[in-house]
Amino acid sequence: MKPVLLAFLVLLCPYLNAQNKKPLAIEDAQMSDYLAKRQLPTLTVKVLDAPGKTDIKCTMVTLGTSFQITRHTITNEKGEAHITLDQNLPYQQIWLNVGNYLYTGVYVNTDLTVTINAVKARHKRIYFNSDGVVYTGTDGALNTAMTKHVLYKKREQDMLENTLETAFHGKPLGHPDTTFYKRADSIYKELSRLDDEFITQYPAFEWAVRNETDSWFYSTICIVHCGGDLPSNWLQKIKQHTPYFTSNDGVLFYRYLSQYTRFHKGLPSTGPAFRNQLTFIDRHFERPKADILKLSLLEAYKDTFATTYPSIIQSTRTKWCRKRMEEELAQAFARQKDIDSLLALQKSLDKDSIYIGTPLGTLPFDANLYRLDSIGNIDDFIVHLQSKFKGKAIIIDLWATWCAPCLGDLPSSKQLHEANKDLPVAYVYLCTSSNSSIAIWKNKVAGMKIPGTHIFINDAILSKLRSRLDAEGGFPTYVVIDAVGKSHPKTITLMSRLNREELKKVTGLK
Repeated sequence: MKPVLLAFLVLLCPYLNAQNKKPLAIEDAQMSDYLAKRQLPTLTVKVLDAPGKTDIKCTMVTLGTSFQITRHTITNEKGEAHITLDQNLPYQQIWLNVGNYLYTGVYVNTDLTVTINAVKARHKRIYFNSDGVVYTGTDGALNTAMTKHVLYKKREQDMLENTLETAFHGKPLGHPDTTFYKRADSIYKELSRLDDEFITQYPAFEWAVRNETDSWFYSTICIVHCGGDLPSNWLQKIKQHTPYFTSNDGVLFYRYLSQYTRFHKGLPSTGPAFRNQLTFIDRHFERPKADILKLSLLEAYKDTFATTYPSIIQSTRTKWCRKRMEEELAQAFARQKDIDSLLALQKSLDKDSIYIGTPLGTLPFDANLYRLDSIGNIDDFIVHLQSKFKGKAIIIDLWATWCAPCLGDLPSSKQLHEANKDLPVAYVYLCTSSNSSIAIWKNKVAGMKIPGTHIFINDAILSKLRSRLDAEGGFPTYVVIDAVGKSHPKTITLMSRLNREELKKVTGLK
């Protein structure tokens, strides 16, 4: 063999080994030591030939209280943005919105650079992968493969996934029949067939493709069995599955499995719910999977963090899980301190002749709080709202303190409100009393600093209002009452989907 070729192969071998070698699974016993030595990963976004600076929205998937955390940044004069992640979790997925040029999901483990050609993306926004975007850096090859996997026979992938997700609709959760299992097996085989085809193009990343597919599949199985009992053969498969990625699919696998334990029919009916769940997890799962499931419990018990988090931490033995929990507890106390300071500034709200509830007070960010426990006639409430906001369109947001989609959409409502204060639109937030309390409700409103009119409403009254406004369904639900008093219950699905022009359209101002 020629010396030059030999030298080239010597240099190339470490790279090839790195590409083919599986990383540590999140549940690996060495993960605590591995994370302790890791530096925070970095993401660089470059936008070439852009006419100006570009806004970038990064939504990071995380393990802990929050499923996703969003940050915003902007490119510098060179068209670059350099982002250091807040956590050193392995293969953390980040959903990127880069101006009108690119939407993609990337995995950042060490360092990744995403370079976008603004000229090529100017007429059609890039979706995951095309010749207008290049992924480089240590994590570049992985992201090139995985973004192409998203697009590979996408219609067929989507059809298979939708078939499994809808196979159980209309049936009682927790008790699937043999037909479901046969269908699930068939869908899994078809997804594996598609993965087999794709892997022939990117064999070095077989571990990544199959792992993400399995995480999605088993998380769906967990949802189906919520409130019931997983058959032993399926439970064994789920116990053996170990995600590599802190991704939507990887994290939701743990969240949905944790939810399965929370509503398992075998839980004791007496005693604190979270303690019963901790006992159940320790009894049925080995560490560190058990401790990761406890980490996924934090979101469910965040409203009682001061009493529940310490007990969860005490039962946890995996070092990196315990460290994340301690960080979450410290952050929760800091947030509560800020909220308490804000609530201390609450001022009294004068009563007026237009009754929409008992005035509770006003907060510094232009939020007026009311409580509505009873009303003579539901039509009176609607009339009073229209009188109070005469000459304005009204957006009514029906939400719940425990509703994740509601809490995810409220910041978008706040942004829309603040960016369009000049428009004659009133924002009224009706929070159900079901499974909540005044204290929890106030905490949510103050924590997110949502301006507008907030009413903590008796759930029975809310049900009557839903019927009157033709707004039946879950949470969140939105109703628009235009300036002339006409109700429009189906014009808004999510506030995050509205911009100024769409806001004017749905409220009848255009």
